[in-house]
Amino acid sequence: MRNDISQKVHNSTITHLTQSNAGNFVLTSAVGDYNVCLSSLNDEGETHPITVLLSIPIETIFHINDIIFDNTNEGDFFCCYQCTVQHWNLEHKTMLQGMNSADPVNCISGKENIIYAGCSKSINVFDIRMQNRNAALILPIDNKAGEITYLSSESNRYNLIAGTSRGFVNCYDFRNEKMLQIDMGYILGEDSLSVDQISINQNKFDTSQDPGLFIMTNEPECTRIIQLDVETAGREVVNEYRRMSTENHERYKTEFVTVGTDHDILIGSGSDDGRILLLSGKSGLLKREYVTSNKTDSKKKSVINHISYRRDFDKGVFADSYGYIHRFDFGMLSDASI
Repeated sequence: MRNDISQKVHNSTITHLTQSNAGNFVLTSAVGDYNVCLSSLNDEGETHPITVLLSIPIETIFHINDIIFDNTNEGDFFCCYQCTVQHWNLEHKTMLQGMNSADPVNCISGKENIIYAGCSKSINVFDIRMQNRNAALILPIDNKAGEITYLSSESNRYNLIAGTSRGFVNCYDFRNEKMLQIDMGYILGEDSLSVDQISINQNKFDTSQDPGLFIMTNEPECTRIIQLDVETAGREVVNEYRRMSTENHERYKTEFVTVGTDHDILIGSGSDDGRILLLSGKSGLLKREYVTSNKTDSKKKSVINHISYRRDFDKGVFADSYGYIHRFDFGMLSDASI
C-alpha cells in the first residue's frame, strides 16, 4: 500500500485491537503476551506517525479475551480473561476495579458507566459507579443459543446486541425489558453456524432508511458478512459481502469495518498475503484490494486480522500476524492509484 505507515508493537500475532472514540489512540494485545500496549496515531507530518506510548502487564497466566477503552474516560480501559473483568488506569498502570462472573467471560462492551460481559451462559451487566465486584444484572441465555461470542452497545444507551455461538442475534431493549431474537441459521438455511461480529449501521439500531445490522457468520464451509434489515418481518437479507474459507477465518479471526457513505466493507483477506479488501456496499462485490508492507521479511506476507476505523477522525488501523499495526485514512483507500 502506498504510504503504508506501520509500527511493530508486539512480537507475535495481535489478537485484539481497539481504537479510542477520538480515534487517536489504539490498544492491542497479542498471542502469548500478557501486556496491553497503548499506541498513538499522530498527525501527518510528525516524525513518528505511530508511537508506542506504554505497555501494561496484566498479571494473569490466562489469554486476554477482549480489551476496550473506557468510553467515559479514555485514560482508562477494560480487559477480560477467565471469569474476570478488570478496569485499568493507563497513566498510572494500576488496576482500579475487578469484577467477577460465575461463567468465563468471552467478550465485553461498554456504554457510559455500564460494562456488559458476554459469558458462556449469560450476559453480566456491571455498573462501575457502584464499585461492586458482582454484576448488577444478569441476563440468562437460552441453551439453544449457545455462548455469547460478540457484544455491541454502540447504538445507544438503551440497546445491546449479542451474537452467539449457535447463530443467534439477541437484540435487547432495556426501556421495555424486551428482547428480539434473530435466528441466522434459519434465515440463511444453515444448521451449524456462529455469529462472530456485529456492526450497527451509522451507530443506529433501527432506521427505516438503511438496513441496521452487518453480521459476520462462521459456517462449516465458509465465513460471510450479511447485511440485514432488522425492521423487515422476515429479517430480509439485503446483501452478502464476502465468502472466505472457514480454515482461514478460524485461524486468523479476520474482522471487518464499514467505511464511507455507501457503507463499503473493509476486511482482511484471511490469508497470509497481506491483502486488505474493499467490498462495495451496493453490490457486495470486490471494488479494490491493497497489499500492506512488512518490514520483517520481504519474502513473507502478514495476515491482516484486525481492523478499526473512526469516521469522525478519518483514521483507522490494521493489525497483523507479525505484531505490526498499520495506520490508514479513508482518502488513501479511495485513491484508485494505490
